[in-house]
Amino acid sequence: MGYRSEVAYVIKFDDKQTRDAYVTLMLAHDQPEIRKAIEECEYNNERDPIITFKADDVKWYDSYEDVQAHERLYEIMQDYAEAYDDKDGIINPVSCVFIRVGEDQHDVEEKGSGDDPWGIMNVYRGID
Repeated sequence: MGYRSEVAYVIKFDDKQTRDAYVTLMLAHDQPEIRKAIEECEYNNERDPIITFKADDVKWYDSYEDVQAHERLYEIMQDYAEAYDDKDGIINPVSCVFIRVGEDQHDVEEKGSGDDPWGIMNVYRGID
């Protein structure tokens, strides 16, 4: 059985060329887990220069290699996004947001970097 979560992250680039260069770099990575993780993402959107990943009802444990690989993909871009925060008025070329919602009501993990990550994706709570 195990504890299940819903997980998603979005990495938004300024242009498709930068996105495609990042994807190519990750597909050439020497760790097969990293290559597999980028292959599980969606990034063929011709309209928006984004990379997306979403998994429902998944065991998102830090000890799992596939989870570590997705976390690493996200961290690489988060570090890049943070490198541009508040530096000499340079417009940040990347924004990213990661959200994990667990089974428990208060188990929500959110992190974002770059220019307006919360405009890309956010958690919605409501009553039906």
